[in-house]
Amino acid sequence: MSALPSSTLDPSRWRAGLAEACRAAAGQSGPVIVCVAGPPGSGKTTLGREIRKKGLPGYPARALALIDDGVMSVPFLGLFARRFEARSAARDNLAPFARWTAGKAVVVYVAIRPWERLDACDVLLRVHCSDAERAQRQASRGKKSRPSSTAPPDGWVGSARVLDLATG
Repeated sequence: MSALPSSTLDPSRWRAGLAEACRAAAGQSGPVIVCVAGPPGSGKTTLGREIRKKGLPGYPARALALIDDGVMSVPFLGLFARRFEARSAARDNLAPFARWTAGKAVVVYVAIRPWERLDACDVLLRVHCSDAERAQRQASRGKKSRPSSTAPPDGWVGSARVLDLATG
């Protein structure tokens, strides 16, 4: 992890801590952008799924949009969900998803390196766990555990609130 000024979230209260950070970042035009970043196997997708299903204190699930590695689940006919995929190697600030994120209070973007696609975010949630736990999670997926640099480039974080969360 980089030496950015950050707050460590209590794993038993991470939802409340993240919601507080979102409320503190609210006020500008458009939704609060939350980036969930961390190495492969650190728990980013699991955390994102939890946010999508249950929302956050003060933010019901319907007020949130979740984009996980270029894929967004979009409500369809009120009962179903359709997956919309728009992967990009260019910095597009999630423009292909604008239609589905309009009117949302919070957009959560889950990616190993969100700075490759976004110019900035309002909240950066860095997810991490022990190397042994990560290796075990990767092995259970049939993938080889490898180190991954997840430090944002200098200047990318800007005024974003940086939160750290240990997932295991």
